[in-house]
Amino acid sequence: MPIYEYHCEANGQTIEVVHPMANRFSTWGELCLYTKRDLGKTDGNAEVKRLVGGGNATMDPVTASKQLKAAGAASTSLSGTKGMAAPARTNKF
Repeated sequence: MPIYEYHCEANGQTIEVVHPMANRFSTWGELCLYTKRDLGKTDGNAEVKRLVGGGNATMDPVTASKQLKAAGAASTSLSGTKGMAAPARTNKF
């Protein structure tokens, strides 16, 4: 599932939320309800804007790529990892 960042001008907070692409949030109240977050002192009708960026969430908390990055190494091959490479291209379409 994609990761989205939402920013609320009213309180200056930017939060990351994982949700299906079909979901849309336009107020702080909607966002807080979905994320089970407390409204705090912010009005529930305060506008939130989805920021450009984000990424994809993975259920595996530590991927092979993250392990290599943490060790200061770059990924050079997917062999021996849980990663998946795309099949070689052919001229058959």
